[in-house]
Amino acid sequence: SQLSSINEFNYCWEENDQSTSGTDYSANVNEPINVIFTDETIIIPTIVYAESLYIEYGIILSDEGDKNWDNDTAYAIYQTIKAIPLREVRDQNTDYREFSKWTLTDELLTDDVSISTASDDTRVVNISSVVFNNANPKIAVIEGKRGIYFSNRLHHALVRFVTNNGNDSTKVNKILTERYGVSIDIPDYQSLTGEAATRFQEFHPSELVEIINLFEEMPKGMHKIDGLDYLVRRLDGTCNPSKGCDIPAVA
Repeated sequence: SQLSSINEFNYCWEENDQSTSGTDYSANVNEPINVIFTDETIIIPTIVYAESLYIEYGIILSDEGDKNWDNDTAYAIYQTIKAIPLREVRDQNTDYREFSKWTLTDELLTDDVSISTASDDTRVVNISSVVFNNANPKIAVIEGKRGIYFSNRLHHALVRFVTNNGNDSTKVNKILTERYGVSIDIPDYQSLTGEAATRFQEFHPSELVEIINLFEEMPKGMHKIDGLDYLVRRLDGTCNPSKGCDIPAVA
């Protein structure tokens, strides 16, 4: 075979029966990517999916945590971010990436992820390694039937990151409309429900995260349901329309 020149970079990826992320290897590897993040130099792990996360989404994987990133964990984040979806915030002329630094820990965290925001609006994310257990789908055989076994725990943690724990209603609605075909942006409550808008309120952020997670847990064939176009929320403390206020509220 022809030898590569000293300045040439060759990259190969091949399937691996043991891993859905495959195996990557390269020759004459270039220097690792160094990134300046809040006046700190971070070396991105020399993993193809780690580089893709930075280039496409501004996600900077750092090995400063108590556990290092590997190909499988980087692949899992990359595939899940694409599915949520988080749009690629970059084009030929403008870079709209929202940069964030990610570390991996073996600690158990509340909701599996900790997110803090710096003064320059960049975010620091610490995510628990437990979310990667079965995050990459595996083939399972049960009673002679083949199927796919996986966990959505990583998806749930990344939804919190993408939506800022449900507080970014624009991104929440983008996920709901693009992936599940429903919207929380109600154009006219009266025409949609036959009731005044004062009978309704916006969803709480925690409820929006839970709604996305519930949709994701449904079979893929039910992610988009014909006729289900909007989600509305009753005003807290609304009296039961037929039984009055002597029984528990409907919201």
